[in-house]
Amino acid sequence: MFTRPRICGMVTYRNTVLRGEDEKPVRGQWEPILTDDQYAAVMRAWKPAQTQEQSRVGGKGRGYRTNHLLSPFVRCGKCTARMVGSSRRDQRSGELVEIYRCPSKGQGGCSGVSRDAAPVDACIRALVLAEHRKIQSRKLEKLPPWPKEKELADLKARMRESTMRYEAGTYSGESYFPSLARMEATEATLKREKRKYAVRQDARDAAVANLDEQWEKPSFSIELKQAAIAETLTAVVISPAGKGVRFHPDQIKPIFRDEND
Repeated sequence: MFTRPRICGMVTYRNTVLRGEDEKPVRGQWEPILTDDQYAAVMRAWKPAQTQEQSRVGGKGRGYRTNHLLSPFVRCGKCTARMVGSSRRDQRSGELVEIYRCPSKGQGGCSGVSRDAAPVDACIRALVLAEHRKIQSRKLEKLPPWPKEKELADLKARMRESTMRYEAGTYSGESYFPSLARMEATEATLKREKRKYAVRQDARDAAVANLDEQWEKPSFSIELKQAAIAETLTAVVISPAGKGVRFHPDQIKPIFRDEND
């Protein structure tokens, strides 16, 4: 509901925002619930990743958000495959327990490592918070404005000019439509780059001074937590343990982000 353009007053037709001759969205005769800026922030946080689009923490977007905190980071200590979040039935209590497991060989893993998620999450959370406290005094500079804003604006202007020439009969359809298709493809690429840059700006703004307090707030979503983790780590390698062996931090190897990354 919150990702529908109507919530900020835009008129849509067949899931497309209608635009006037000035390329601005057509406004409906109702009171919007969100401002345009609030709606843009919602879309950056909640919109599913495009097919094969790189996500903010280095994984391939698959069209939905992760449900496990460390899903973008955990790697198998035996085969280095990306582990996945899952669940198992506890034999004693009968309750479902969240786990990280290496996928089967048919899915690119070795299925040789699995670990309860809760202690791993707690260990990495403590590590990230401790690292964050070390840099509290260093104020993060805001990213500059997106550098290709003028390029996108110029492209839109050329598209409008081409359309006006075609509608005036001075530009043949044989030339107009292939050119329009190329420009639309370029426009889509630039818009994706702009969304990614805006997400980076949001993540930078979310790096608040007191991460300890923010972490437990309902408004500090799992994606913001993952963005905070990504500021410190690039991967979490989970080593195999013998049957019945309890969790120990030595079984977890955090891979720290290089300062030059």
